[in-house]
Amino acid sequence: MMKELLDKIFLSPYFESKPLVLLDIGASGGIHEKWKTIAQHAVCICVDADSRDFTTGSSSSPYQKVVRVDKVITAEKKDSCTFYLTKSPYCSSSLRPDLEGVSNWIFAEYFQVEKEVDLPAVTLEQVCNENQISYIDWVKLDSQGTDLRLFNAIPEPVKNKVVVAELEPGIISAYQGEDKLYTVLGTFDKLGFWLSDFKVKGVQRGTNELTAKFGTYRVDHFIRTSPCWGELTFLRETNKLEIRELLVLLAAAIVEFQYGFAIQVCDALIQQGETTVANSARVSIESYLSETHIRVPLKKRIKDFLYRISH
Repeated sequence: MMKELLDKIFLSPYFESKPLVLLDIGASGGIHEKWKTIAQHAVCICVDADSRDFTTGSSSSPYQKVVRVDKVITAEKKDSCTFYLTKSPYCSSSLRPDLEGVSNWIFAEYFQVEKEVDLPAVTLEQVCNENQISYIDWVKLDSQGTDLRLFNAIPEPVKNKVVVAELEPGIISAYQGEDKLYTVLGTFDKLGFWLSDFKVKGVQRGTNELTAKFGTYRVDHFIRTSPCWGELTFLRETNKLEIRELLVLLAAAIVEFQYGFAIQVCDALIQQGETTVANSARVSIESYLSETHIRVPLKKRIKDFLYRISH
């Protein structure tokens, strides 16, 4: 039901000449899970300087179109940049890993620098200009330490069109001079976004000797995982958005399982005169919420029944 609704949104006239545009910085590992249901309607800008696990831009790509950038994205304009290729390609960065900062954590070896390379650099403004991109709808930033500065470096007219932003800021010090979680939260609160999802990610405190001595299973089972970084998803508030942006926001709310907010977006669309998609979406969402079968525990059913008869 929801896939059909997403298709209906992106097949509306508002996207005929302006398809959905996604920006994926840190695109190693293939298509972003959240984008699988909307990829066919999207142009995706895939960026990753470490191409050892770069599969998003392959011939089997599900996107309508892929713009692949295998340069280092920097906030400031420069011809080249030192890039640190680490043992794990998912930890490679334009920032030098803080080996002292991660030395007391199980995953310290992932940050070992295997090679320093001087790679061509490019700013997001240059990427947009070179590819005639005047707007971006949804950004996913996983640049290993520079997410916030890269978002801030997006040209202002383009940045103002972004309705969904995903970032992975650090909590511990994994890179020298990295953008931290607390700064990201404060910045996006001022930009008119709200935090839709916050997944706390981490590993165990301890050295690699623990794994070598007791094995991965015992370490994972007996030692608590501590917060090391976060996966944040921000959605823009509905005020000041045009119809097309509201439709993207509606689709994002559905993808995010934020059905209450999706209904609010429908109301905002109706206020602007877009009733066709909005009314259909509202009916589909309310039908989904009321008719989808779920198994409610007896204790919960009794509690709900008592609440209804007392109000």
